[in-house]
Amino acid sequence: MTIIPTMPLVQDESAIDAFLEARHSQPHDLLGHHLGPGGLTVTAYRPLARSVRARLQDGTLLDLPHVRGGIWSGTAADVTATSDYRLLVAYDDGVEHEQDDPYRFAPTLGEIDRHLINEGRHEQLWTVLGSHVRSYGGPLGTVSGVSFAVWAPRASAVHVIGDFNEWSGITHPMRLLGKL
Repeated sequence: MTIIPTMPLVQDESAIDAFLEARHSQPHDLLGHHLGPGGLTVTAYRPLARSVRARLQDGTLLDLPHVRGGIWSGTAADVTATSDYRLLVAYDDGVEHEQDDPYRFAPTLGEIDRHLINEGRHEQLWTVLGSHVRSYGGPLGTVSGVSFAVWAPRASAVHVIGDFNEWSGITHPMRLLGKL
């Protein structure tokens, strides 16, 4: 197992402000993993964490320094490809918990679905909107969970809340698929 030192991440402060104020319409642009000229950047939101690391599919550990407000982010300059990963998050209990990151997945609502919904011609809305149990295979194993899609054309933000996130209205914002 290799531990990669991370470079401090220079984030767009206005994007962080918008996210922390629950008004960021594209949380996937900030959170998740992104490959850029500086390497692979992993950013997660874990507001109560003491430390956060990412374990890449090759076993490499990437430390994620705390940026602010529960946002943790680090860039590995020598990683040149995207990777399956899991978050290793330590809280006050002193145990490092392995967690999946919902912000590493692509949208479940496709272009054709969005086109048909916008025209009012989608004839099977129940198959694409609402909550659906899904499983995705990957190098680190299968991830099972629930995807959510809602039609809310005038909403400024939509967040998924439940007992899994202590009913927090900020921890799981959904991305906007369409125009404001």
